Formats: sequence, structure tokens, C-alpha cells
Amino acid sequence: MNDCHEKSKHTYQSVRTPGNRPDFNEFPPQFKPYDESLPKVSLNESDRWHRCVLYSAMVTATKRYPPITYYLRTVPSAGALYPCELYFQARGVDSIPDGVYHFDPLNKEAVKIADIHRESGIETYLEDRRKIEGLIFLITSIYERSRWKYGRRAFRYALLDAGHMCGSIEYAAMYNEMASRVLFKFDKQGIVKTINPYPTELPISMVLAGIPKKSLVKHEPTPLTDPNVEKAQESDFIKECFKEYTSLSGCKKSLRYTKQRLLSHKLKESILNRRSCRKFDPSPLKKEFFKNVVEAMSQPIISDCDEDIEIYSILYNVENLEAGIYRDLLPIKQGNFKNVASYLALEQHMVKEAAALIFLVSKGKNYIPIMHKAGHMGHRCYITSEYLGLGCCGIGAFYDDEVGAFLDLDRELMVLYALTIGNRGPS
Repeated sequence: MNDCHEKSKHTYQSVRTPGNRPDFNEFPPQFKPYDESLPKVSLNESDRWHRCVLYSAMVTATKRYPPITYYLRTVPSAGALYPCELYFQARGVDSIPDGVYHFDPLNKEAVKIADIHRESGIETYLEDRRKIEGLIFLITSIYERSRWKYGRRAFRYALLDAGHMCGSIEYAAMYNEMASRVLFKFDKQGIVKTINPYPTELPISMVLAGIPKKSLVKHEPTPLTDPNVEKAQESDFIKECFKEYTSLSGCKKSLRYTKQRLLSHKLKESILNRRSCRKFDPSPLKKEFFKNVVEAMSQPIISDCDEDIEIYSILYNVENLEAGIYRDLLPIKQGNFKNVASYLALEQHMVKEAAALIFLVSKGKNYIPIMHKAGHMGHRCYITSEYLGLGCCGIGAFYDDEVGAFLDLDRELMVLYALTIGNRGPS
């Protein structure tokens, strides 16, 4: 089951192997173009439905490191490579004509790529084919963008980034007073006929932000035209991993939802100002802030294939909490392990200046939903930290087996993701 996870582990030796450096002359394109003749809808923040799309993935800042310009968005991505693309179907939305769209995050436009009518739509690819009035989001991954820098580990990043985008949609919907739920069970082979993906672009998940009606959808959407698809080098390892883990088994549904009580103006600021913190203030983190972050991450996520994920933390600078290892909010081993935490996160110095290093672990069977949920929980960590005025940084690279040994984890538990939090330092 975990063969791809095993083969993408980091060790002290592997990260120092010559040849593991990206070629910046071959930097992958960051945006997917479509034919200029396709209909477009300019999105603006004054419209509720437009905001839901914009706040999910739009560009909010740029950084220039010659010869490359990075476009930062409301959702984080490992190395700012953004392998995920966002599509959506609008039905019964006053300000967006019915149809299937690709979101252009740079120009804040929705590009119409397929027509739907009363009895057609992407609902036909779902288990429940009832018509959805509102928005249906589709998240895909062009994993080649991440493979350029991260090699085999890009398989993990592609899924974590998709989970982050799902979390971003959750908060965008929440701000606009909409509910959302995650789907992994849909016809992935069928839906690619609508979006006409790149060779290295694969559907990951869908998010419903609409209301189901009684009538059923019977027919597929009608694509308008093909995108300007450019052939990309394929990674056999990653493609085979996706193929191996696409089948789901023993899925349990999560229907519980606990609404996070967040002030709307502060939530908007958190969505738009979110950044990965690289400099932390070494002052102690308030205990209640740490608890708020962990509790937000632990809230249920409505999903058709939920998996259990445990939260382990190495605390070394939180007020009124003994330094040591914690599971959820309960201490399991005392000691100041600040230097160990930094080492486990590939010796990143910023971890020492933070207050805690959080690890998400699981022994679930459905790998894609597991990693996706870890990214979703990670996004809750980001937004809650931003909301509280803290700093947060996702860390997808760590010494896997050494983390497991240090935390004394059961051998069946996989270490999925790490995040460090603390008081934000000077930018």
C-alpha cells in the first residue's frame, strides 16, 4: 500500500546526493493557457459568487528572483510551483452564466470551456447525480511542475497542495456563508473529457459549494474547444503512483461539520494576507493560541472518504506548557527538543525560532484522501495562525524514518506533513 510513500522518503544521505538540484533554465510554466477566443467572465470581489472563486486561488502578490517571477496566491504551494489547477461549474448563479470554467488566477478571469443545460453537467460524473445549484469545484494536479524541483517527493506535494486548495475553498465558502464538502468518488476518466488535461494533469478531488435539487443530470457537458496543450515530460514513477492509489476501498463518510466562529473582516484579511512565515520572533507563544490552532485543525471535514489523522507536536516555546512531545493536546514525553525538531525538518534554522513543530500522521488505507486531508488540515493551520497574528510554515520535507523513531510511532503510521508555528518575526 505504502510503496510510493516509502520510495519518496528523505534521509540524511538522500538530500545530499549530487544531481538533486533543479535546472532554473527549465522552470515549468505556472499557468495553463486556453484559446483566446473562449468566452470569459471577469471576476470581482463585490460579487458573492465571484469572491468564492477568487479567494480560493487568486494571485495576491509577486516575488522576483531573476530569472524567475513567482506568483503567490491565497493558497500556499511547495516552492511556489502551484501544480494544482482549479475548475468549476456554475449553475443557477446570477453573475456567472451556466457552464464549466477554468479559473485564471493571474487575470482573475473564469474561462468557459464547456456548455451545460438543464439536463447536462458534471454532476453526471458523481455518484449522486442530482443537479447542484451553485458551484462545483474540480481540483487537478499538473504534477510535472513539482517534479522539476522535488523529484519523487512531488507525488506527496501534489496531494498536499490539492488539500491546501480544498481548505482554501472551504474558507472562501465560509466567508461567503456557504457550506462545502469534499468528494473523491467521481468518474475521473469521464471528467477529463470536459477539461482536456495536460498529459501530466490528473483529477484529484471535487468540492461542492451548492444546493442539491431533486432533478437528475443525465448528460455530460459539451466542451467548447481544446486548450493549447503543450506536451510535458512525464514521470513514470508519479504517474504509476497515481494509478496505483486511484482506487478507494472501505471509505467512511464524514457528515459532521463544526462551524469555526471567525469574524468576517478578520477572516478576509487572513485569506488575502496569508504567507509562509520564514522568520519567527523567539518570544513564547500563548498557550491558548496553540490550543486554538490544534482545535481548528482537528475539526471534522465533510468528505465521502474520510481518514483518521493524528496530530503530534514538539513544543519548546509555548507559555504554561511543559516542553516536550504532545499527541493532540496531551503530553507524552517531556524535554526540550528544539534542536532535534530543527534537525528533523532538514536542519532548517527557522524551526528553532518558532514555538512548535507539528506532525500529521496516519495509518489509513486510502492514500490520496489521507495526504489530501493532511494538506486541508495544514491550510486550517495557516488560516488560524494568520487570524491570530501568528506565523506558520508548511514543511513537506523531513527525515521520515527519524521522525517516526523520535516520536516513537507505530511502524504502520506514516508521517504525512509537518508545520511549524510561532510568533511572527520581522518580514
